[in-house]
Amino acid sequence: MLLQIEQECLDVYKRKVEQAAKSRAQLLQALSDAKLELSSLVSALGDKSFISIVLRRHWEQSMNNLLLLHQHSNSC
Repeated sequence: MLLQIEQECLDVYKRKVEQAAKSRAQLLQALSDAKLELSSLVSALGDKSFISIVLRRHWEQSMNNLLLLHQHSNSC
């Protein structure tokens, strides 16, 4: 009985690890897509324009927030 419970726990853990890896890959892909879109916008607006600078700062703040959230969720 104890071995069966232990195996079930291990199976649940493996599924959670696989799910986390898949979620991480999806997040990284979404970030990559967003970065490409931002680069296109900045390029179209002109690299030195006020809006480009604001967009870039907003992007950096958003990425920092996402990284902090990701680190927090991994530590729980």
